Amino acid sequence: MAYKVYGTNQPYGGKVVNVGNQLFTTRGGALEGNSYEVVLVTPGKGNQNIEEDLPTMNAKNQMAGGTTMRGGGYQRGGKARKNRK
Repeated sequence: MAYKVYGTNQPYGGKVVNVGNQLFTTRGGALEGNSYEVVLVTPGKGNQNIEEDLPTMNAKNQMAGGTTMRGGGYQRGGKARKNRK
């Protein structure tokens, strides 16, 4: 089987160990301190999300009153309130 190191796409052809349904590199058969996560290479799949519609912001999916988070406090209508503890 062919693997790639997750996040770098570097090919990996050594031993792997399955921990929690994730694959990791190994030398001795166990998860080690220098193990990297790898993914199984599936040839010919490519990008399967090319037709996916991304959500857009509109009046139905925005927070009421335009509430946003800024600097650790909630802001609504121009007046900031700090989070109460």
